[in-house]
Amino acid sequence: MVLQESDLSQFSGTEQWHKHMGLLLTDGMKYLADNGECCKRDSGEPNLVEQRIEYTDFPLPEYEFYVIHDGGSNPPVALLKGEY
Repeated sequence: MVLQESDLSQFSGTEQWHKHMGLLLTDGMKYLADNGECCKRDSGEPNLVEQRIEYTDFPLPEYEFYVIHDGGSNPPVALLKGEY
């Protein structure tokens, strides 16, 4: 199966949190990580990070998602835009 952006539109919230590389992933981000071979953490500032990769096997030309951290002791949460 080749991941398509329409596959991600089914996610509008999460029923379970998934730990991954110091992040909590929503169900949608877990699906993206499992099927899109992605979800690497860039822990630098500023809050908005854009990374262009010349060669990748990620199946979408580009995809935006959020990583939110409340500043407390909870790990940052990665979520799809539709899950925000």
